[in-house]
Amino acid sequence: MWVGDFRLGDTLDLKFCTVSTTGAPTTLAGTPVISAYPGNSTTQLTAGITLSVDFDGVTGLHNVRVAATSGNGYATATNYALVITTGTVGGTSVVGYVVGHFSVENRSAVMPTTATRTLDVSAGGEAGVDWANVGSPTTAVDLSGTTIKTTQKVDVDTIKTNPVVNAGTITFPTTATLASTTNITAGTVTTATNVTTVNGLAANVITATAINADAITAAKVADGTIDAATFAAGAITAAAVADGAIDRATFAADTGLQTIRSGTCQAGSTLSTLVLDAGASATDDDYKGLWAYVTGGAGVGQIRLISAYTGASQTASTVPNWKTQPDGTSTFALLPITNVPNVGNSSSIGNVQTCSAVTTVSGNVGGNVTGSVGSISAGGIAAASFAAGAIDAAAIAANAIGASELAADAVAEIADAIWDEATADHQTAGTTGKALTDAGGAGTPPTAAAIADAVWDEANADHRTNGTTGAKLFSGMKIQREQ
Repeated sequence: MWVGDFRLGDTLDLKFCTVSTTGAPTTLAGTPVISAYPGNSTTQLTAGITLSVDFDGVTGLHNVRVAATSGNGYATATNYALVITTGTVGGTSVVGYVVGHFSVENRSAVMPTTATRTLDVSAGGEAGVDWANVGSPTTAVDLSGTTIKTTQKVDVDTIKTNPVVNAGTITFPTTATLASTTNITAGTVTTATNVTTVNGLAANVITATAINADAITAAKVADGTIDAATFAAGAITAAAVADGAIDRATFAADTGLQTIRSGTCQAGSTLSTLVLDAGASATDDDYKGLWAYVTGGAGVGQIRLISAYTGASQTASTVPNWKTQPDGTSTFALLPITNVPNVGNSSSIGNVQTCSAVTTVSGNVGGNVTGSVGSISAGGIAAASFAAGAIDAAAIAANAIGASELAADAVAEIADAIWDEATADHQTAGTTGKALTDAGGAGTPPTAAAIADAVWDEANADHRTNGTTGAKLFSGMKIQREQ
């Protein structure tokens, strides 16, 4: 009995029957043994063979199970015969009876590489092809009538060495790698990734819309790759730069062009405040002393000084008031005070705390100016310009006002003002005004004769200043005495 061709390592079962001389099924007795003979060999293999006598309780029906492994002595490309080498039937020896034949990978015309697989055959009888096991895989094959799905991996060796002419279309899967594009002379490459070298591109092949978002980042460009010489004259214009492409983060900190903060205002600004973005500092007065410059939206172009800052509401108090009130559409930039070297075109610049080389201020200066001021226009400083108590004795330097600082008629005006001052306003004890008041109230004022007597009775030692009447009189008396 031929059982079949098996793969090395398979387990096979074979059933056979034993009968008496009368043909009746009879038990196989006498401690029976089944052995396997490989080919023409006299070697008996018994390892891995299991004999079940009277299988399933049926007298005379027996089952032989063979584990055809290399460990049990079996090999490929070999035929085997199963023979009774010990046993009797009805008291008669049946040694030498052949109960079956099988082979191990020796007789099948086609056998799958992987166990248990079967040949894939279509309804029309065509066998499937395992591309990994095709003979002579380097042989050129004409596939001009074959369409390969774009989801399949394609070997592009032919494309590497032969031109793809116009009117031909080749679509590569997203995971495909094209080693060279040298011979793609016409047609369209719709998507290409990891392209290392491109010899030349036609005009307008690469446009802004053809580049994926974030395809070009600072990290992907080698240091020094792009410099002034890289661009053709006029290649970069205002129209070529997308709106918002250059922002605060674009500039390195050491360029001096980076703002302290920039963003879009929240709603709620007033004529004297600017509400910054929600991410602004929560620390009070963190931005105090900086310039607030409206870069876009309502109030664009205005600049004011931040005099105070409330972190809880991101609100900057600005001086002086805005001419056009900013709102939620306004964008802003906070600039350090030294970033505004010339404020000559500002209509009103607020409180200039520290600013060198201010050439011209045409509006109001709301704070302190230290140093010198070249000139002030007529009427530029009026009484209303000074806060109450702004000028007192402590504010005037010693000897700041001398004879040279006074006009020629200033002394006479001061003297007249003193003599014309009402004594009622000067009654503090110990003052000249109090003494004069007391003298005037003591009785009848002195007569001219009394005054004259007092003058002539005055000691001349207290009146000898050059140019005075006392000095001249003293000089005349001295001359008479010497004569």
